[in-house]
Amino acid sequence: MKAIIIDEPGGADLFQERDLPIPKPGRGDVRVKLKASGFNPVDYKIRKGMYEGDFPLVLGADFSGVVDGAGDLVRDFSEGDEVFGMAFGPCSNGSYAEYLCVPAQFLAKKPPDLSFEKAAGVAITYLTAFQALVSKGALQKDRPLFLTGGSGGVGSAAIALAKVYGAGSIFTMAGSEESANFLINHFSIPSDHILRYQGLSLKDMAHQLIEMNKGERFYFALDFVGGKAKELCLEVVDFFGHIATVLPESDDFPIPVWGRSPGPIWSKSLSLHIIFVGAAAIAGDAKSWTVYKSQLGHFAQLFEKEGLMPPQVENLGELNVQTVQQAHQRLEEEHTKGKLIMKISQ
Repeated sequence: MKAIIIDEPGGADLFQERDLPIPKPGRGDVRVKLKASGFNPVDYKIRKGMYEGDFPLVLGADFSGVVDGAGDLVRDFSEGDEVFGMAFGPCSNGSYAEYLCVPAQFLAKKPPDLSFEKAAGVAITYLTAFQALVSKGALQKDRPLFLTGGSGGVGSAAIALAKVYGAGSIFTMAGSEESANFLINHFSIPSDHILRYQGLSLKDMAHQLIEMNKGERFYFALDFVGGKAKELCLEVVDFFGHIATVLPESDDFPIPVWGRSPGPIWSKSLSLHIIFVGAAAIAGDAKSWTVYKSQLGHFAQLFEKEGLMPPQVENLGELNVQTVQQAHQRLEEEHTKGKLIMKISQ
């Protein structure tokens, strides 16, 4: 099979096209003939060696395709089923390839009205957003919330899910008019609910956000950007509120979680939810993987019956080195709205 592979950590110029054997499914695995693959920021971080990974490596965690074979323990999928899923943890390879094998718990059947291209943008972003918004129990119906990175992949998924789950007014931020227009036109976020933060200090950003919310702090704030955006979430959240973050910080990050110096988490009596979507995939066992099966299947039902908005995707081209390099460049420059994907023609 055709695959885009990297032999060692480093720059995007190290990607190569290579012919690899078509993987064989284990007893609990499903083999998928891929139709489309999604790109995520974690891809370039693994490529750079920021996270552990065994090289040579085929990257890619999001995919859609058609079931091509399965192990004898698989009961929920048959050859020809159209599926979408996550290639994280115990998979044969990533989704920058024509085929992959994953445990059946990492898949769901694709709704008929959801295109392969859009389905390839679902797994990582919607799983992350769902675990931040819903799984921790912090989302409250009709209550305003603030999230950073609203025009990105995870932020877009969070807005779509928040609308389905009946959240109150959604407030977010934009670094450019292009990002603001994306939020206004695609999600109908009111212009006066979008903080234009360029040139503002942290104190000014917090003040403006609270004023935008009628002088009230937020019960729930979600950090999908990290750094100063995480500090902003901690500034605008109310006493006894909730913070969810999907990004770690360096050891010298100015906001302490533990220790003798009481930061805002302690002094405001906040609950802090740290979200790592790959936790069970990487360190868990087959029993813990059922969370992915349950949540991916739930999204399929929400797309089909509850009007959950699918990802806004941008197709960068076919499976080749140039497409992968372009995606990594865009992700590193943070020049993305919604989700980047590529088609995989065979």
